[in-house]
Amino acid sequence: MDKPQLLKVKRRARRRGKRAQVSLANYIEGENLGTLGGVDVRKDNFFIESKEKADIPGWFEAAWEQAKTHAHGKIPVVYFHKFYNKIEDDWIILNAYFFKRMLDEGLDEVADRVLRQMKKEAKEVKQCQELEELNQVDNHVGQKRLEEPTLLLEEDAQ
Repeated sequence: MDKPQLLKVKRRARRRGKRAQVSLANYIEGENLGTLGGVDVRKDNFFIESKEKADIPGWFEAAWEQAKTHAHGKIPVVYFHKFYNKIEDDWIILNAYFFKRMLDEGLDEVADRVLRQMKKEAKEVKQCQELEELNQVDNHVGQKRLEEPTLLLEEDAQ
């Protein structure tokens, strides 16, 4: 493929991606930020990276179908675990319909409470780390004092 054709393909792909992004923003009543390299869509506490692909990997489609089949009237969710990841770094994926319904029912309020709690925990962790550092400095200074030679006054020696 020559360079002009490649540029056309890239422009078409960008336009398709932008249309998908605008559609999502409209669907969830979010804000289409649309900046390259930044957040695509924002809805309350949610920052959404939008991706549009012609082909979704077969293993993902199979996982999604399996989740839908076994949901029995509940919300289907696909969980992705990457080898050696901590569980909190893994991914949970649900479809846009359920995400929108959850937003409509107050998911943002829940997210707001979770974010406040996370900030509080992070602040507590930082305070603990700072206290630990101070304790290490105190221990180091105390150790230095023990190692310093002690001078005895003549009066104390008697």
